[in-house]
Amino acid sequence: MKIALLLSFVYCFVVWIYTFLFVKIVYYPYRFVWNSPYEHGIMNKILSQVDFVVSMFCMSLTFLVHIAMVITICKLSNRRNVRQNERQLLIHATLLFGVLATLIFVYHYSDSIIPNTEWAYVGIEIYWILYCGLNPILYLAFSKSIRRTYLRFVRLAPQKRQNIVTVVAASRY
Repeated sequence: MKIALLLSFVYCFVVWIYTFLFVKIVYYPYRFVWNSPYEHGIMNKILSQVDFVVSMFCMSLTFLVHIAMVITICKLSNRRNVRQNERQLLIHATLLFGVLATLIFVYHYSDSIIPNTEWAYVGIEIYWILYCGLNPILYLAFSKSIRRTYLRFVRLAPQKRQNIVTVVAASRY
């Protein structure tokens, strides 16, 4: 675990130095993006390819580990309830993986797929924002207890009944 963490930090540091020295990232307000003034330069293309490959590799590895965990839990347990929960969790992970994979693909190869306009970049940024809200929506859709608690919170479901007990005590003294 420590080796993986160290490798992650080394990778981030190397990419940061490479970006700082060779790519020169700047903000373009008219396109709503951070990008390189050498947008079509070889250094920028290398960084984009490395980012795409590493992102897809990490996402795929995480997804495969999740599938292995679901299979292991289903084999170890014979209860139907556990299998249904794991199936819902696997569907949740699959949806997140699919949406994020298409988002990263569109982000990196948008020049080949969609027209090169400022509205295309705005659309991609809106896609990022919607992706960030997808996880809570999936939790609401798949978890009955979270959904019930949320509906009570926004007062769309009846509150839990509370018994009120009044104790009257009298004393002779």
